[in-house]
Amino acid sequence: MTYFLKKDDTQLGQAQRLIEQKSGSSTFCVLPWIHLATRPNGDMRLCCTANASGAGEDHEVGLIKTENGRPANFAKNTPLESFNNEYMQSVRQTMLAGEIPASCRACFDEESQGMVSKRIWESISWHRDEGIDFDDLANQGLTSDRLQYLDLRLGHTCNIKCVCVRRMIVLNGYQMGETYSGIAG
Repeated sequence: MTYFLKKDDTQLGQAQRLIEQKSGSSTFCVLPWIHLATRPNGDMRLCCTANASGAGEDHEVGLIKTENGRPANFAKNTPLESFNNEYMQSVRQTMLAGEIPASCRACFDEESQGMVSKRIWESISWHRDEGIDFDDLANQGLTSDRLQYLDLRLGHTCNIKCVCVRRMIVLNGYQMGETYSGIAG
């Protein structure tokens, strides 16, 4: 399903094609290979966009699950054991197969509307600015030894500010070229 792909002559379309070309998958995102985020209660999640709105009825979509199906939490699980557990490997496998993980639908919905999603922003930034090679990560397989970005949410103030700023950007319709100049380069 490629409903989210934009035309090649747009910056968003160019960024999407670059990610696909470098990783071999149209649904690849760098974050499951390098990143974990938390909620203020210690639950771990794929990123701050996964489960940002509770994902409808299932308020655990986007949370990293342990083998018993419970959310991974800093009080009980280490980041490294959670980072390579069955759930995370399943997310990586889904992406490598060109499918959209349930936790990641928000990014693809945003892209389908012509917006730069967190997937695009992070993947291109890590590739361009930090030299992350998507092909390397994809060839690494379902486990990763590259946990290098932890997004620790230790209170609600930052979360509220982040959601409000994100909403303002979306509602005011900032154009990709204004804020993300040269994203495909």
